[in-house]
Amino acid sequence: MTPEQDPEQAALEQAVIAVWSDVLGRDDVGPADEFGELCGADLSTAVRVTTLLNQLLGTGLTVMKLFAEGTPRRLASTLGALGIAAPPLATRHRAADDAGGVQGYWETTYRFRNPHQQDRFNTAGWTDSTSLTSLPEKYMREWTECTVARVRGLEPRRVLDIGCGTGLILFRLAADCERYVGVDFSSVAVEQVRDALAAEHEYDHVDVVHADARQAARLTAETYDLVLLNSVVQYFPDTDYLAEVLTGAVRRLESGGTLLLGDIRDRHLHQAMRVEAAAGHDDTPVDLVRLAVEQSAASDSPLLLTPSELCRIAGTTGADLSCTPLVRRGSHPTEMNRFRYDVVLTLDDEPAPRPDTELRWHGQSLDQLLDSTGGSLVLRQVPDARNFPAVRLAEAVDAAPAGSTVGELRAGLRPVPSIDPEETWELGHRKEFGVAIGPSDVPGLVDVAFHRGHDDRATARLLARKCPQQSE
Repeated sequence: MTPEQDPEQAALEQAVIAVWSDVLGRDDVGPADEFGELCGADLSTAVRVTTLLNQLLGTGLTVMKLFAEGTPRRLASTLGALGIAAPPLATRHRAADDAGGVQGYWETTYRFRNPHQQDRFNTAGWTDSTSLTSLPEKYMREWTECTVARVRGLEPRRVLDIGCGTGLILFRLAADCERYVGVDFSSVAVEQVRDALAAEHEYDHVDVVHADARQAARLTAETYDLVLLNSVVQYFPDTDYLAEVLTGAVRRLESGGTLLLGDIRDRHLHQAMRVEAAAGHDDTPVDLVRLAVEQSAASDSPLLLTPSELCRIAGTTGADLSCTPLVRRGSHPTEMNRFRYDVVLTLDDEPAPRPDTELRWHGQSLDQLLDSTGGSLVLRQVPDARNFPAVRLAEAVDAAPAGSTVGELRAGLRPVPSIDPEETWELGHRKEFGVAIGPSDVPGLVDVAFHRGHDDRATARLLARKCPQQSE
């Protein structure tokens, strides 16, 4: 602290230095060091620093502002003028043997977040990928509730949770299971979860292990009826890594068991999300949108997969798997609800049931269709109101001539009938139908299944497809 600094300003400066040091893996960061000189033009690192500062300090910092302020001292001064205060950092020190890359980022993320949130609701690392700010609690609570409901619908008894993180799902599922094993590659997260489990007597059947996803299946000879990989696949380095993880997971499955891959980032929809975020006002030039999308790709997750691509990768395991992609549930306009999906992989040799009626949807009234359906109905290629407009805008941006504006493109997009998935679930359930909605092979379109007198899990079988078995 310099003589002219007050204690609060000095604490904020030290918080900025602590984050920079941890992400950059350096112990010599000083208050006058220029960020651009420390990391060069590495946008991926800049995004990580910005995201972590926003999470730690509750601010709305941007990558551009990070580079503009330049030094920890100037950045701390600007943040202090906005009334932002630094939290205690006494126990947060970078370990000498920290891993780099994605693993190192998550070690850092968990270190700079209080693990003792009320009701074990620790959302460390959950940020909006366009604004880089922490997602609102109401969004994350809905996401958590919908994820837990989908998992509970599979009625698991024995669970292997690969990538359990801080236990956001574990603490809401494990008490109802007879066996639960969580695995995570972050030693910080594992330590936090173990500490929390030790304080409760109802979790004697739960173990948490420090290992990466490839090692998870080799750690035990136990078998499970559910292997869960929720919101972790996007951090795998490539498809070979994913195939290795899936192959090991299948070996730990009981006959008829299920792999649930949650919160997958769809490659096609991800592009649409980036275009939508960059489009802004109607007078925004299309050339500027394209440049912004290209630059934002530097911070994208390593692994973006369409449902068909994921199904093909699952086919390399050598197991007889059926694949059921499902859209995410939730009414809030989050990236997770609009642009991601889940996949249920089931180990069985039963063919998927055929629907009584299968139609291409052209805007017909769902009310009338269901009133005339006595058994099962599948509607193909239905525009999803949550993301179809973004997909159409992205396609228009790709095809637009230089010099066009976003407003010109929007004006040329005629209205198209679409459905809201949550309203569709509500309608189907009101009429005593099970409902399942999954992404089709065309971006922005979904397939919708209804089955009178059945639950949603049984209805989802109408959308299942066999994974094409193939050697790696």
